Amino acid sequence: MTIIHFLVLMYVLKNKKIIMDRLIIEATKKTPSVDLDNSTGILNISGMSCSENAMGFFTPIFEWLSHYVANPQEETVMNFNLKYYNTSSAKCILDILDKLLVLNEEGKILNVNWYYDESDDEMLESGENYSTILDFPFNLLPV
Repeated sequence: MTIIHFLVLMYVLKNKKIIMDRLIIEATKKTPSVDLDNSTGILNISGMSCSENAMGFFTPIFEWLSHYVANPQEETVMNFNLKYYNTSSAKCILDILDKLLVLNEEGKILNVNWYYDESDDEMLESGENYSTILDFPFNLLPV
């Protein structure tokens, strides 16, 4: 193992835990927690997403999704439970949803659950907007 491979491995072990076909990223003050589980088809993103480098944060998620959609479960459940997200995260969320819509087009079952605080009309409206833009029904669920 070269020093570069070792450093990359240490970075992955420190920042992202990949267990078999599962991607887990712990939340920070500016990034959401992520738990994408290939074995169950349950995908969770929750918390705050206001990193100045949203693309850098979401890149491993996009990579994981590319592998997942090639061999998905019969049913996939995407749970978003975001408290806040910035503009650059909004684009990344749309990209995630675009990748997942392929499943529906291929005859797989896709459920998108958009959780929002009952008092947060903006987050409810965001879920409605994504649903409309993508022409795909979301489950809008108050918590």
